[in-house]
Amino acid sequence: MQFKTKQTLVMRKIFTLLVVSFLMMQFASAQIVIRDEIVNFMDMVAWEKAHPELVKPCPTCPKKEADGGWEEFVLPPQGIPPGGIIKMAPEIPKRDPNAPRPDAPSRAPVQQWLGHVDPGTIIPPDSYGAIGLDKVVTATNDFLRIHNKVGGGVLSTVTFSTFTGVGSSCDPQLFFDPNTQRWIFCAIRCTGSNDQVIVMASLTSDPQGAWRNFQFIPVPGGLPDHPYLGYDDTKIVIGARKFNPGFQGPDIYLIDKAAFLAGTPITFGTNAQTISRTAADGDSPRPVTVYFPPFSNSGNPSPGTVYILQSWTSNSLRLSTITGAIPACVWNTGSAVFPTAPDNWTAGGMGNPGSVTQQPPETRRLAANDARVSSA
Repeated sequence: MQFKTKQTLVMRKIFTLLVVSFLMMQFASAQIVIRDEIVNFMDMVAWEKAHPELVKPCPTCPKKEADGGWEEFVLPPQGIPPGGIIKMAPEIPKRDPNAPRPDAPSRAPVQQWLGHVDPGTIIPPDSYGAIGLDKVVTATNDFLRIHNKVGGGVLSTVTFSTFTGVGSSCDPQLFFDPNTQRWIFCAIRCTGSNDQVIVMASLTSDPQGAWRNFQFIPVPGGLPDHPYLGYDDTKIVIGARKFNPGFQGPDIYLIDKAAFLAGTPITFGTNAQTISRTAADGDSPRPVTVYFPPFSNSGNPSPGTVYILQSWTSNSLRLSTITGAIPACVWNTGSAVFPTAPDNWTAGGMGNPGSVTQQPPETRRLAANDARVSSA
């Protein structure tokens, strides 16, 4: 009897240690969820109309990028990982100056109107926007504005911080998903310390209605700068460049799309996942947005595959994949593809300004300022 009692105590101690170890591992790897609620766009408009004294440029918002600017840091040389594939891009054919040219200019836009005029209080304004069924939404670091799709009449405007519910928020990214007919949005708080990622989705196709507002702080805390938003039929994917306080490397956050749009609680380690890498895996991972049938009927990737595009060297991009199911997705950086850019793409490597050639006979070049891939 005494032996059995001691054995039971030992087993209980072992079990307790295992449970504590498991909880510590979960705490160390989990993200800190700080907000998950439903907000109404028109309620925000009404609140600002009732408090005009509060509708002004955010006094705590940074005047410039919180990371100090693209030129402030230099990444180590990016090498080709084992199994990397080099694909040379075909040379752009030179235009024959004697070839016939169209007599008529390009067709004018079907309609046009003046959008949101940025007040210039935050540099850069980080403008973004999307077009829905009958409305157009534009966003900057100062305001979010909704226009009528026909004629461009302004329907409503709210300050950016009111929409996100976060002072000093910045870096908006916005899409309208035609498959689900929902608006999907992300941004961050830009103070530089323990800043949260803000993910929002409309509950209907109407951006003036209710939105889900979900916020979390990546672990370890820092600045998840320039969040790049992408999605496919199963996942919402956000790529960020982590500073804590110096550049730490890329982060990728994956959220189950169906669960998020249905209002299901989001739990990292269950229906959400974080992938963190060091500076050796480059900067600014851009998730590629993929449209599925009936909006795209050919060339779709294998189900569950997410593509990540990054500017890599002075003349190459890195195209890698994320495969698997949340919360066990794998970023396959070891078998990346490196398409080589054409000779006239001289945007430079990380931190080099460079420029881009226009189509001949135009000889003047376009300032690129940096090589980050901001749309895919």
